[in-house]
Amino acid sequence: MRLFVITLISIFLFFLPPLIDRDKAGYIFPQEKGIDLEFSIPSKYFNKIGSGELLKIIFNKSKSISSLEKTNSTDSSNFLELALYTSQYPSAAETSQLSSYGIINICESWIPPNENDSLGFFIAKIPMNQFLNVLSLEFIKRVETVEELSFPQNNEAVKRIKANMVWQKGFTGKGIKIAVLDSGLDTNFVGIELPSVIQKKDYSNYPTLEDDVANKVTGHGTHVTGSLLSKGILSENNIANGEGLYKGVAPNSDLIFLKIGNDINAGANTSAIVEALKAAVNIYHADIITMSYGNWDIYHDGSNIKDQTIDWCYSQGVPVFIPAGNYAASKRHFSGSVGENDSSDLIQIGVQDASPNSTSLTFNLVWYDYGEDKNLSLKYYNELGEELTNIYHWTTTKSIRGTKSNLSQSLFQVPSGNSTYYLRVINGSSSLQQFHLYEHYNDGKVVFVNDDPNYTISSPSTADHAFTVGSYVSRTKWISYDGSINSNSQIIGNIYSYSGRGPRIDGYQKPDIVAPGSSIISLRDKDVYTIPNIFFIDNDGNISGEHDYIIMEGTSMSSAFCAGAAALYLEKDPKASPEEIYNALRNNALTDEYTGNVPSGIYGFGKLDVYTAMFSDPVPVELISFTAILKNNFIELKWVTATEVNNYGFDVERKVENTKYELGRNSKWELIRFMQGHGNSNSSKNYYFLDSSLLINGIYTYRLKQIDSYGTFKYSNEVNLVVNFSPKYELMQNYPNPFNSTTNFKFQIADFGLATLKIYDVLGNIVVTIVNEEKYAGSYVIEFNASKLSSGIYFYQLSAGNFRDTKKFILMK
Repeated sequence: MRLFVITLISIFLFFLPPLIDRDKAGYIFPQEKGIDLEFSIPSKYFNKIGSGELLKIIFNKSKSISSLEKTNSTDSSNFLELALYTSQYPSAAETSQLSSYGIINICESWIPPNENDSLGFFIAKIPMNQFLNVLSLEFIKRVETVEELSFPQNNEAVKRIKANMVWQKGFTGKGIKIAVLDSGLDTNFVGIELPSVIQKKDYSNYPTLEDDVANKVTGHGTHVTGSLLSKGILSENNIANGEGLYKGVAPNSDLIFLKIGNDINAGANTSAIVEALKAAVNIYHADIITMSYGNWDIYHDGSNIKDQTIDWCYSQGVPVFIPAGNYAASKRHFSGSVGENDSSDLIQIGVQDASPNSTSLTFNLVWYDYGEDKNLSLKYYNELGEELTNIYHWTTTKSIRGTKSNLSQSLFQVPSGNSTYYLRVINGSSSLQQFHLYEHYNDGKVVFVNDDPNYTISSPSTADHAFTVGSYVSRTKWISYDGSINSNSQIIGNIYSYSGRGPRIDGYQKPDIVAPGSSIISLRDKDVYTIPNIFFIDNDGNISGEHDYIIMEGTSMSSAFCAGAAALYLEKDPKASPEEIYNALRNNALTDEYTGNVPSGIYGFGKLDVYTAMFSDPVPVELISFTAILKNNFIELKWVTATEVNNYGFDVERKVENTKYELGRNSKWELIRFMQGHGNSNSSKNYYFLDSSLLINGIYTYRLKQIDSYGTFKYSNEVNLVVNFSPKYELMQNYPNPFNSTTNFKFQIADFGLATLKIYDVLGNIVVTIVNEEKYAGSYVIEFNASKLSSGIYFYQLSAGNFRDTKKFILMK
């Protein structure tokens, strides 16, 4: 944006004659009607100008005075508010020199250089007629305006989701009612940062309802509310932390605040949540709901009562935004698989800094068996690998969606300090099963040594129709109220390490999207946070006066940003349904080097971009090319896309005609492969598939069925190829070999007929029959999973017609 402004101003100034004497000056500002203005910036100082925005402000301010070089007025319109960059803190002599020019606030807000910024800076007000004098000082390395704060802009989060660009289009959420369900609200901000009139009610002790929504335990709700719709008034003079107002995404929305967090530990019981959600729809007629509360439920499949209530809200026409939770880095989840009638390897558990008589070993074993009746169980072991018998197992239960859960715990508390335990999952069924283990005691002491950060989203973000929001990093450093520079260990643009990850346990896509969530600056709840610390943020950045803002982080803030984005969208399109809002945010999400291919369980469909969602038409999947080439008895398919929007993937379909075999299935389309799409992408993507199962002497026709994430599809043009060659019988060596668990067998058949592919042990016993069916003439590749076999030497034999061949392979586990 700044580059655009610089370019625009440069073009504007270039075509206003006479502008430039290239031997004397870089810019000579134009003469306006009745204004004698001949103020130039010498070329030798160009490298000190921070941006074209500075030039524009000088030009605009100069219109109201007779001459930049002659005026001595002390009126505020005759001053420039600038950041002056220096390599080190100015000396006494340098400070005195600046003072002689009538500069105000010299060095008061000094921010020193750091490892990534070679220059420090301080903020000062400079008389316009002294601008050239300041610019000529050798120790002043760069100057930049801080007056851009006068038009809509927030901290880095709002800039990154492009809400500030939406404000400039005139959309601020006006008239949209947003219900915030959270811990509590500091109502002292009402009429200042928040709307003058709000609707509020305390549901935390439901069925008892109260009007006081303050919370003395946590300021979470105030911060979330500020991220959503604070006006930024108290930060109107801010010059720190990226500059600009600490403003919510939808600052002119109407606020409905429903308190659900109690005043003991800020927890919210299910009844409070359910009734508050219902009231938001039925009583307060909210247009949008956001609730930044959640936890792991038992099943992780969207069947929880809170999840169902969210789905109900959606059915009533109200979109609901829920954070993905902050459990990805908790190391409290493990996933694996266990074979039929088998047991898993030992799963190591670490206990860290346990307090005496306080920590229990408690786990939830969860599995989704797709309607099959598979019985899994869990065993506990000490650090010597000896099974523990003083373990209690609750009865295995099943959700209404078929997910099973078995809760179990030790009947003892672990000793204080650090210790090691093990778990093992037992599968009593006759087929392979994936499983999940969730540490259930939740005191932060018991963790999996080899944890899985996926499948860690929390309920009710697991609801089918919750718009689930994860977090990425938009800020890593900040200036505290006392001028100290602080930072976290995150990486800007990367996923926030704690952000809950999907998918849901049944494979359902979660999260929907990610938004900024690390080191977010918003309103400080002064009922709760009373003792200043490094997270307190000064209002104007001058390290004096009030500090009404605070740094907080998590997916709660990300969810608020998305809810605010929905409010902006609804203001523009009041008739938009929840599905239309969801689709607009998903389909226009930003992808970059961090998101990679989307959708994914980490970034969902990408990063929130509300401006593109509101003002850019979706770019369809643009197929540049689709080709088929015969290579070595295989058909190679290649296709290239220029752009993709919401692309789930491609079904590769084939039909075969005019073969010498009249087999009844000629001229019928069949699915031969699915290829995962790249979600949303503005760059070229290449796809490749090798069709190794060919019918001889036929016309092969292929097409692509492009499918979006909601099941909508369209077909590509067809490509066809004539295959006319004589195959042979051949059995190739498997690859890889030796191998661990999985290998590929490749063979050719010259004529239609019965084919068998069998595996034998060294004694000649048949171990597995892989193929035993009639096969068309052609080439085949068969993937084989040998996880059920023991390590050793085996033989595989192909029989087809009068052909028979045997080869050896080695399985190494």
